[in-house]
Amino acid sequence: TDLAGIETITTVAAITVALSVVAHGATAFTGSQKYADWYEAQDTDGLAEAKTVHHSPRLRIRRMKTAMPAKPTPDTTDTQQ
Repeated sequence: TDLAGIETITTVAAITVALSVVAHGATAFTGSQKYADWYEAQDTDGLAEAKTVHHSPRLRIRRMKTAMPAKPTPDTTDTQQ
């Protein structure tokens, strides 16, 4: 595009994404271990994370079907031929 400063914008965006990937990758193991340690120290009866979630494929399909718009029906009031 002919946007002024496009090279600077692209460079800054690329550096930001690269630094984000490095930072998340470097802290992922430590963060997950801290969370696991915290979780094990908790009384799991009251934690939302401890509740079993059941997902039924049939329910998901049924939900998808009801969320989809109805198929259009032919307009029977159109009398032009």
